[in-house]
Amino acid sequence: MFRTLASLALFALLTPVGASAITINLAGVLDGSQANAGAGTGSTGTGSVSITLDDQTLEMTWSASFSGLVGTYTVAHFHGPALPNQNAGVALGVSFTLSPDLHSGTGGGTVTLSASQAADLAAGLWYLNVHSSVNGGGEIRGNISVVPEPGTAMLFGAGLIGIASLRRRSYAPR
Repeated sequence: MFRTLASLALFALLTPVGASAITINLAGVLDGSQANAGAGTGSTGTGSVSITLDDQTLEMTWSASFSGLVGTYTVAHFHGPALPNQNAGVALGVSFTLSPDLHSGTGGGTVTLSASQAADLAAGLWYLNVHSSVNGGGEIRGNISVVPEPGTAMLFGAGLIGIASLRRRSYAPR
């Protein structure tokens, strides 16, 4: 039984499949130290952004939140292309649902990117910048990077170990 399962798993892993869409997961943590190309603003505000990018349709879905701004929220944008210690122009405007005091908010949406925008995003060349009344150039910023995925071989090996341990437990002589 074990050999049959292992053979089937190996066959499934090695069988070529047609090209299919890959979802790229990206994320960033926003804070005042990254703002102004790393010069910082001294803001104690924080936030996070989570993004998925479909490499075939170039559809980007994002969600983000922030809180603790020193100033009141004015606007937010995705910027790029830029390295973490650089500033760049606006790549995409975003909107947030704001708290009554305008110091925190949540947002999200879906948009189709151009091929060059998608390439820059996947290369880690975008950041989310939240601007405020106190820091017009951006109070908090989060550089966006790809979230590493576990290796397929590691998952396959873990599965085989799991099957082997079940086999020993189920068929051990009594």
